[in-house]
Amino acid sequence: MDYLQINPEQLSPLTIELISLAAFAALVLLFTLMPSLNLIIKSSKIKRKRKTEQNFDYEGISIIVISGFHTDCLRACVENIYSQNTQQPVEIIIVNTNGEEHTEYAIKMLQADYPEIKHTFVPIQSRHLSKRKLAITLGIKAASYPIVLFTTANIIPKTEGWLESVMSRFKNGADIVIGTTVLRNVKTGETVGKIRAFDSVKALLRRIPAALKGSPVGADSANLAYRKKLFFNNKGFSDTLNLNYGDDDIFISEIAKNHRVAVDISKDSVLTLHEENPKQVYDIERKSRLFTQSKLRRTPFITSGIQDILWWVWLLSSIAAIFFGLPSLLPAVCIFVIAIFLIVPLSIRWRKVTKILSLPYHTLILPFLSLINPFIYLRYKINFGRKPRNYTWQN
Repeated sequence: MDYLQINPEQLSPLTIELISLAAFAALVLLFTLMPSLNLIIKSSKIKRKRKTEQNFDYEGISIIVISGFHTDCLRACVENIYSQNTQQPVEIIIVNTNGEEHTEYAIKMLQADYPEIKHTFVPIQSRHLSKRKLAITLGIKAASYPIVLFTTANIIPKTEGWLESVMSRFKNGADIVIGTTVLRNVKTGETVGKIRAFDSVKALLRRIPAALKGSPVGADSANLAYRKKLFFNNKGFSDTLNLNYGDDDIFISEIAKNHRVAVDISKDSVLTLHEENPKQVYDIERKSRLFTQSKLRRTPFITSGIQDILWWVWLLSSIAAIFFGLPSLLPAVCIFVIAIFLIVPLSIRWRKVTKILSLPYHTLILPFLSLINPFIYLRYKINFGRKPRNYTWQN
């Protein structure tokens, strides 16, 4: 029991410094991660205001569906959109990015039942242009309403309140509304796995605070809306024609200047993307974002990198404090208290965020994934460097 007595002479100066370093790292992690996690949770609980205004102008929304690889999902996508519970005038514009005959046939079959649907296509000859950018440009030019929302054919809304949730942000004065999606295997119903789920939350921790400050560093191209005039005021994609993902990263960062950005991750607005191989789709998207990351505001990425380092500072200083504190058990008790103080509140908040996004998570997995995350990122960077391919052109 003498080993547990609180006696300053019992601990060496080095042990005390190591305990202090572990506590410092834990405090910094808490004070940087907790506000962002709470912000995500708060954003998911934003309630729409009741329509008390008698002369509210229902602006209308043009939904641009980028299709090319999910032709078999088109009908379900259109039916899901039309089943949304909203008073906004809605139009659907389908853009065929591949110009293939079977996609054109599927669209014509849809128009037989829904003649109001508009459609256009990206010419097959457009090999030296970004198909995605061209598809978005064509869709916006065909849009009749002042608000445009971009999505893909394989989306499935969780509820019938998706469009109303998005439009509520515009009613409250937003010019850009950033939503989110969750990848899911179309056959098994499984998501992308724990490591990629962790990475998804890390991305949100960078995106949401930055977006709410008016300087977004990314957006989800399958659940993104903004006022059409912003596109033309920015002269479209004139500054990012060589990058396919500039529309949801660099482009959004550009048009957000002096405009209000809203984030919508409520349970109504999170979309499910059904893919045959969601892990492969996620990896390609991550590599494409590595290509554009250097062109965005650096602060959120630097903060995320510092957090990764602090996890290792906390772990190594904790192990060292216990080792150099032997035979006393007091350092181990101090390190245990610090660990509980750090891991428990973060794990509770992290679990709530993964629940919002319907992503997998197990208790106490957060420290492990936080520690290996720098190596996962390094692996992506190395693989990307070995094959210096412009993944942003992959569509």
